[in-house]
Amino acid sequence: MTPMAPKRAVVWGGVTLGLAGTWLGHTGEYVRVWGPRGLTTELIGSVHVYMIPLAIVLGAAGLLLAAQLWSVWTQLGRHLDSARRMLRAALRGRAVPAPPRAGAWMPSLSSRLLIAWPALTVLQLALYVIQENIEAAAAGMPAPGLGAITGVHAFAPLVHAVVALALLLTVLVALRVIRIRARHVEAVQAILRHVLAVRRSRGASAIPSARAARTPSQLFGHDLLQRPPPLIAAL
Repeated sequence: MTPMAPKRAVVWGGVTLGLAGTWLGHTGEYVRVWGPRGLTTELIGSVHVYMIPLAIVLGAAGLLLAAQLWSVWTQLGRHLDSARRMLRAALRGRAVPAPPRAGAWMPSLSSRLLIAWPALTVLQLALYVIQENIEAAAAGMPAPGLGAITGVHAFAPLVHAVVALALLLTVLVALRVIRIRARHVEAVQAILRHVLAVRRSRGASAIPSARAARTPSQLFGHDLLQRPPPLIAAL
């Protein structure tokens, strides 16, 4: 499987996490307020009949996202194996091409978490409020508006924040593992570039410059400067 482009992967992953977090937060809030009965009502109630099919769709999307991460992991593994083979060949004096320079693969886990956690929590809460109002309208009841996160549901924002944090930590730990492998690839490639640079510098110093002046003794040997033997006079 070919990995998605970075921007597409971020958008796809963000949408998937937002919808999955809303589903889990919605379910968790119903269980928190009404216990096991709330879980039954939330999953198979008349206005919640869509929740189980939605869970199947979100599960498939999650598997696709996991498959994309696995594809990146295996691709980095191939790059690592190739870089190691090239390094061994270079150390044995064989000709190998220089590897490309790789930039930073991703920001640090902490910086991503500080940015993504509040954003994902707000997205989940917005989707949750919209969901509750649509369900009320479908049941012929007055729309609660922001009442979906006040009163008995005052802890709904906290539930969604916990769910968002758990989802992000799961994804970011997987990205961290991938980043470690990417750093291994970069390290081996850097060593290979250093070996190739040393070989090039040694090869250049061993070849004399075409413009360097050469003395007659260097061209024809030291015997050129010696006096010839005396001739024997003819008697």
